[in-house]
Amino acid sequence: MKQLINSGNKTKIAICTYHKPNDYKDITDYISGVGMTYSTSKNYMLFDDKKPFFRRGLIRAIR
Repeated sequence: MKQLINSGNKTKIAICTYHKPNDYKDITDYISGVGMTYSTSKNYMLFDDKKPFFRRGLIRAIR
């Protein structure tokens, strides 16, 4: 993934962020750190196993 992001080409990525509780924060921090912009799905998914129970489902990143 680093090679793709650092290639300098226009890059679009869609990433699922609901599998683990901290995915959304970890992934958005990484994307921001490499200079990409992102948007998120506007709705949430409900989980009943681990906090946070409501999670964003998808991040769309672009450079």
